[in-house]
Amino acid sequence: PRRAGVAETAPAPAPGPDAATQRELVGSLCVALGAQLIETHISWVLLAGEYAYKLKKPVDFGFLDFTVLESRKRFCEKELRLNRRTAPTLYLEVVPIGGTPEDPRLGATPAIEYAVKMRRFAQDALLAGDWQPGLDRLLAEPAPTERLRTDGAAVAAELILETLAAA
Repeated sequence: PRRAGVAETAPAPAPGPDAATQRELVGSLCVALGAQLIETHISWVLLAGEYAYKLKKPVDFGFLDFTVLESRKRFCEKELRLNRRTAPTLYLEVVPIGGTPEDPRLGATPAIEYAVKMRRFAQDALLAGDWQPGLDRLLAEPAPTERLRTDGAAVAAELILETLAAA
């Protein structure tokens, strides 16, 4: 029963693994799946056979915060929903990863992590050029998070144009 004058609080979100623990989990998954690993500033992408699994890193850049497991799950679901609009055959599902960091299990629960499962495509189908220099330049700015928060679309367009110009 609810007591008068006492505010109810939602339970705190479940914390996900810290960066070192997630790195161990990703390494174990790579071995288990025989996967090639691609690392970005915010994600780990495991290329395994005909599939790719994308995990969000537990990072906080201010304009995005993936430090909590539920947040990473929510952003995986958003990525799936948004990208299915233009690539429905590539974006398949959000899969829970259960088990332990030393012995992770795709599709198992309770989840210790989540991944976007995608159909793998040829690397030459990616945009020509390299996004890394533009992203590194942006993150080296004195206040990159404020610029992204207030002008995210313009920053994304700038990175795309730089990439296309370098092609």
